[in-house]
Amino acid sequence: MPKPKDGSKSGVSTVVNKVLSYPGSFRKPEPRGPSRSSDPDVQNLENKLDDIGREPKPRRWDYMEPTGDKNKDHEKLRERWNEYIDENPERWSNAKRMPCVSAVWDRKSGRVYYDHNVHKRDKWNMNPDDLDPILRERYKKSLDRNGPFWQMQENQDWHGAPGTHSETRATNQAIKDARNDPGREPFMEDFMLHNGNPKTKNDMRCCGNCTQMCDGVHGSKAGWEAGGPGGHQVDNNWSSDFSV
Repeated sequence: MPKPKDGSKSGVSTVVNKVLSYPGSFRKPEPRGPSRSSDPDVQNLENKLDDIGREPKPRRWDYMEPTGDKNKDHEKLRERWNEYIDENPERWSNAKRMPCVSAVWDRKSGRVYYDHNVHKRDKWNMNPDDLDPILRERYKKSLDRNGPFWQMQENQDWHGAPGTHSETRATNQAIKDARNDPGREPFMEDFMLHNGNPKTKNDMRCCGNCTQMCDGVHGSKAGWEAGGPGGHQVDNNWSSDFSV
C-alpha cells in the first residue's frame, strides 16, 4: 500500500489543529485611511464600523449624531429625509411612496429608519404580533371602535388600522432594533420622526392614529394642539413646526 501523501500512517485523514498562516487568511480588514466623505456623521459611522472589523458602506441618510439641540436635530433629520427621497435607494415606485414617507431617528444609536404607508387595499390588515410590545399595547386600545382612540380626528377611520402608516412602521423597526442593543430598554422619547410628501416635499403631520401610536416620539404631536374629545385636536394654523 503506497504511503499517503499527507504523511499519515494510514489512508485515514487527520484533523489539522495548527492555525493556518497563509497570506490573507484570518486577516482583519486593513484600515480604510482618511474618509472620502466630508460629512462628520458618515466619518463617525466609518470609524465605529472599523472598530468592530467590518468593511462598511455607510449611506449618508442612515446615520446621524445628535447635537444636543432637538430643534437643530430635526432640521438635520429633515435634510436626511430630503436626501433619501432624492436618492430613493430602495427604488420604491411613486405609487408605493405616496402619500407619505417617514424618517425615524434613534437618537441613542444614531440609526435612521425610513418607511411608507401600506397599500390602501391593505390598510385594515394589521397583525399586532408584528408590533413591538409598546406599540402593540397602543394598538389594543384602538380595538374599541367607540372608545376615545377614534375621537381624535374627523373621519379618522379613513386612515385604516393603526400601525399601517409610514411613521408607525418606521418607529416599529427602530424600537425592535433598539431592543437588540445590549443592555438597552428603549423608550419612545429616544426617537424623533419626520413626515413628508415625497412628490411635493411638504411636511406632514401625523394622522389621528399615528399621533397616538407614536406618542412620546419627538415630532409626533407636531400639527396638533391640546384639547378635543381625544385629548388633542388638529392645529389648523400649523406651519410645519416640529419643535414640540
